[in-house]
Amino acid sequence: MGSGLTPNKPRHSCRGFEGLTRGGEDGLADEERQLVLRTYSPYFRKGDLLLEVHYDTLGLQVPLVSGEDLWDGVRAVEIGGFSIPVLAPEYEICHLCLHVMQHSYGRLLWLTDIAEFVSRPGLDWGKVHSVCRREGIGAPVYYGLFLADRLWPGAVAPDVLSGLKPGFLQRILLKLFWPEDKVRSRRLPLFFPFFMPTFFALIGRKDAGLFIRTIFRILFPPRAWVAHYYAIKPGSLRIVGHYIWRIQRPFVLIARRLLRLG
Repeated sequence: MGSGLTPNKPRHSCRGFEGLTRGGEDGLADEERQLVLRTYSPYFRKGDLLLEVHYDTLGLQVPLVSGEDLWDGVRAVEIGGFSIPVLAPEYEICHLCLHVMQHSYGRLLWLTDIAEFVSRPGLDWGKVHSVCRREGIGAPVYYGLFLADRLWPGAVAPDVLSGLKPGFLQRILLKLFWPEDKVRSRRLPLFFPFFMPTFFALIGRKDAGLFIRTIFRILFPPRAWVAHYYAIKPGSLRIVGHYIWRIQRPFVLIARRLLRLG
């Protein structure tokens, strides 16, 4: 996976993987540097293999209502002599659907993964429905399954889709942001920000306080991370410009989408 990072000085090495940096964290205080390294997607490389580490469960910028349930289902598989922890199948299909929405359904491979995964025997759809209701992620999971089924008819059972079908508002927003015909023809007009699954989860949670706190955190990430990720000097006024850009970006994208509908 590409990241645009350059292998400057390695931060540390483990099992042959070396930490990568853009150089933007130079000059940060130790506490801020640790925030950058531990919280916002560190990158590590071993030859041609690039690892991007995430700490947000299921790719959401909100904590799970029942994180214990997710971790209770984690099990280990043996790959190449290593014991690798993996999610329970019910959480894995949720993750696949949220991940493809994060990238605006831009790659057919990610929808193929969904179509292949749902064919696995023993997948507990009652458990999937329960997770979606509790965590407010029914809309992203539904739409990932829906699009996979439209591309490969019969991949998802009709009762599964009907059980996950979101409310009217969320269905309208899904079709507005990612029209089915554009996804199927691979002619998507726009790619929306990665936090869109979180936006739908917040709608599903129906918690006004959580909605406000999360949107504020998305629009105003830590200065240390902005400096690191965008290679901006920590004291530069460009950081202020970046925050302004983050505030206006969702409105610009939606306006452009509405104009293209006209």
